[in-house]
Order: sequence, then C-alpha cells, then structure tokens
Amino acid sequence: MPTRTIMSASCRRRDYSRVVITGLCFLSLCPRPKEAKSAVLTLTPSAAVGISNNPSGLSTTAQTPSSVQGFGMFGLGSQIQMTAARSTHRVGYGFRMIYYPQSTTSGNQSHSLTWLSDFTLSARTSLHVEEDVSVYGFSSIFGVDPAATINVNGAPVSATASSIFNSTTTQSFVYQPNGLERYGQTLVVSYMRAFSEASTIPKTLRVGGTLRADRIYGANAYSLSFLPDLLKVLSPRPVDPVTNIRPTDQALTLQLLAGWRRDFSVTTSFGVEAGPVIVLGVGDSAAVGPAAIATLGYRWVPWYATIVASQQPVVNPYLGEVLMGDSVAVRLRLPIDSRETFVANGIASLTYARELSPTHDFVLSPHAYTSFSMGASCGYRFERIPIVLSLDYTNTYQEGETTSIRTYPSTHRQSLSLAATGNFAWGEGNHGVGAPLGPLP
Repeated sequence: MPTRTIMSASCRRRDYSRVVITGLCFLSLCPRPKEAKSAVLTLTPSAAVGISNNPSGLSTTAQTPSSVQGFGMFGLGSQIQMTAARSTHRVGYGFRMIYYPQSTTSGNQSHSLTWLSDFTLSARTSLHVEEDVSVYGFSSIFGVDPAATINVNGAPVSATASSIFNSTTTQSFVYQPNGLERYGQTLVVSYMRAFSEASTIPKTLRVGGTLRADRIYGANAYSLSFLPDLLKVLSPRPVDPVTNIRPTDQALTLQLLAGWRRDFSVTTSFGVEAGPVIVLGVGDSAAVGPAAIATLGYRWVPWYATIVASQQPVVNPYLGEVLMGDSVAVRLRLPIDSRETFVANGIASLTYARELSPTHDFVLSPHAYTSFSMGASCGYRFERIPIVLSLDYTNTYQEGETTSIRTYPSTHRQSLSLAATGNFAWGEGNHGVGAPLGPLP
C-alpha cells in the first residue's frame, strides 16, 4: 500500500510537469499582444504686432520707395505625435497670415504640412524619414537661424514678387555597432518653384546626400564625409540684360571632408573638417578648391554659445545657382534669471559669396554679394500657463555686385515685433487646457 501511494504521487508530479511544460510551449506559440501606442496632440497659436522698413522684402534697387509700416501676424500650428515601442510618427500643419494695413499687396499667407517618422530597426540601426511641403510669400517674415544653415539666399534679381512652393524630402540611416563607431547616410530631395510664371524665381530641383563615418579614439573623434549635391534649374534661363550672358542650368558639387573634434572639458569643444571640393557645370572644365568648417562650442547648461566658420559651396535657390560662401555664424542662448522665465537669444551671420569660375581659384573668384543677418529675442515664459511673450528683432542686409555673368541685387530689411505664443498639448503626460487623451486602441 505505501508503495502504491508513493508511485501514485510520483505519477501525479510527472503529470503536473507535463501540464506546465505544455502550457509554456502553448504560450510561447501564441501571438504577442499588440504594441502599446500613445498619442499627443499639440496646438501652438501665435499672434504678433510689429513694424518693418521693407514690407515686400524685395531688392532695394527694384522696389518702390516706402516708409516704415506696421503689420499684424497670426499663426496656428498643430501636430499629432504617435509613439510605439520601436517607432515615432509626427504629422503637422501650420498656417500663418501677415497683414499690412497700409498696403494691400505686401501681406501674405503661408501654409506648411510636415510628416516625420523615426524607426528603431534594431539595437544598432535607426531610420529617419521626413517630408516638408510649404507655400509661402517671398515677403514672409521668418526668423534667422544661422546655426542651421548659411544665409546667402538674399533677394531675386527683379521686383516680381510671388508665392513660392517648396517640397523637401529627407531620409537618413544610422548604424552604430558600438559606442566608439558610427556610420550614417543622408539623402535630401528638394523642389522649389514660384506660382507666377512671370516671376524671376526659377524652378529648381536639388538632390544631395551625405555618407559619413565617425570613430572615437580617447578624447578625440575623427570623421570622414562625402557630400555630393546636384542643382538642376528646370525653367528656361533668361539672358542677363546687363551682361548679355545666359546663366548655367546645372551644377554638381562633390566634397570630401576629413574631420577632427575634441572635447577639452565638459563645457568646451572644438572641431574642424577640411578637404577638396569639385564643382562641375560652371564652365567647360571643373572648378577645384578647398572646403573647410570649423566649430567652437561652449555649453554650460542651461546656456550655450556656438561659433561656426566655413568655406563651402552653397545653393542660392532664388537665383538658381551655386556660389562659394565664406561664412561666420554665431548663436547664443542665455537665461536671465535662475528660474529661466526670462531667456535671451542672439544669432548673427556674415557671408562673403563668390562666383564659381574654372578660370580662377576660389580665392580670386569674382565677388557676388555680401550678406549679413542678425536676430535678437528676449522672451518671458509664464510659470503656470504654457504661453511665452517675446520681443523679436531681425536685420537682413545684402550688398550685391555686377560681374561678367550677372547682376546681384542689394536689399535691406528690418523688423521689430512683439509676439505671444502658446504651446498646448493633450495626451501622454500632457493636459493642455482640457483632459488628457487616452492611449490609442
């Protein structure tokens, strides 16, 4: 009898083990639950009043004389962000209207539609895709950000103003096998045209990209970048009335830059990239010369300062050509009080643009124009409501020259405005002015 009891208990234990093992196998074969998702809706209304000395934004040699005029501006931006375990998606739309009471032609409206997706493909790879479509007037007032791009755009040659359509698609891929190595690829496709066929702003297609490798050795970081960039003018190029020369309709630039960067402390860093650049399409032979970028940064949270000096080919979409730009840009952000309710921002850039010519080196190439841009802003952020008040000033000046190829315009524009901007969000961790949204099903 005891023997039977022991055997019976042993059989029951084996049966229980089979049930547990079978259950675990069944659970492993079952489909995994759907990834949890969350959504955040953001609205950014803004309103401003200000004055400007050049409402049309056109070249000072072509525009009709005008005095300082006041303007009003209203804008509304919206964005929905959806976040999953391995991806983030953002879709946004923005609208802005500028109205000049004393002028019926200088006011304009702008629209922008954006889509952005970030994918974490694995622990080492990520993919970014972005599309930006916008319609804006040439007389639109935008903030100047020389830290993002060298400002050499300037004004069209003639006084023909028009609304502009721009579409930019960006794709980037990053592979980082470890904390010391990083490899990346970027592709940018941009198309721009004016709605008016009589406008002097050409239709342009720009295709550019970057192949880049970074490697860290101790306190130093080294990089190698290859940057091809093709500019194609799709509209017929008129003959310049002064020089009687038809501009080129295609240019290809190829840059190969080797870089070095070092963090001297937790606050100070310095980096430089240099190498050859080749420009094809500006003449019967290629234009060859040096390109370089030097960056000095100082960051002490929460304020920072950055100085960037460079010599690189840059695209002027309003003229439809590639120029060589020697540029210096400075950017500063400084909280005024300990709570960071008052914040001051300053930006400035100076660019000396030269024509690319295969018959001259880059140093002796003809001077096209000198461009100077600056902006200063002082903002107050309310502590209990998501609204910021800011006083903004911008100054853009361009002095053009007449060369053997074309006449470059001169322009000067200043604006001073007082703006109020809100930032209301509903969703994951945000309450805006109402109840938060629940997670997506």
